Amino acid sequence: MTTLNFEIGEGTDTGFRGYLAGSPLADRLLIVLQEIYGVNGEVRRVADEFARRGYGVLAPDLFWRVSPGAVFDYSERDAARDAITQIPAGDLVQDIRHAAARLKAWRGAGVRVGVLAFGWGGQHALAASTDDLFAAASLYYPGNLESRVASIAAAKPPLQFHFSTIDFRTPPDLRAQVRDILTDRATSELHLYDGVDHGFANRSRPEYDRDAAALADRRTVEFLARYV
Repeated sequence: MTTLNFEIGEGTDTGFRGYLAGSPLADRLLIVLQEIYGVNGEVRRVADEFARRGYGVLAPDLFWRVSPGAVFDYSERDAARDAITQIPAGDLVQDIRHAAARLKAWRGAGVRVGVLAFGWGGQHALAASTDDLFAAASLYYPGNLESRVASIAAAKPPLQFHFSTIDFRTPPDLRAQVRDILTDRATSELHLYDGVDHGFANRSRPEYDRDAAALADRRTVEFLARYV
C-alpha cells in the first residue's frame, strides 16, 4: 500500500500537501477531512483502512495556509481552534475541491470521488458539495451546522450524517431541522447514537465508544460502496 505526502498544490500553492493512502489510480477515490487537530494518526488510520478496501484516499492538510503539517494533541483544543479561525471558509472549500480534482485527475474522467469528514471538516465538506464533484458525503458529528443548513439543502450528492444525541453542537432542534431537509432525499441517511458524545468514533479520543464506532463505520462502508 502506498502512503506518502502528496503534492496537491501547484505554482504558488506548492505548500499544499496531503496524506495519500492506496493508489490514485484506484477505481474509487475518497477525500478524508480532518477534525480541528490536523492530519494526525487517527486521520491517517482512517485513510489506511479505506485504502485496504480498495480506495485511493487523500487526506488534504487543511492547515497548510497557516501552519503546514500542523498536528495538535487533543488536549490542545485552544491552539487548534486558534489555527482554524485564521483560515477563511471560502479558502477551505477551495482547497477541498482542489484536492478532489487533483486526485481525480490521476484517474481520469468518470471516476467517482466520495468525501468522509469528521467534526470541523464536516461543515466544509457540505459547503464543497454543492456541485457535482463528489458522489457521496459521509459526515461524523459535524460542528457549526447552524451556518450550513443552506449547504445541506443545496448539496448534490447523497449525504450520510452520524450524530451523537448528547453532543451540544447538534441539539435536538438542529437534528430535526436536518432530518426535515433530508425527508425527500431517498439516498440520504441520518443516524443517531445514544449515550455517546462528540468524537465517539475516534480511537484516539477519550470519547471513543467501540460499539457505536463499529456500527457507524459499518454504515459508512456500506454507504460509500453504494455510491462511490
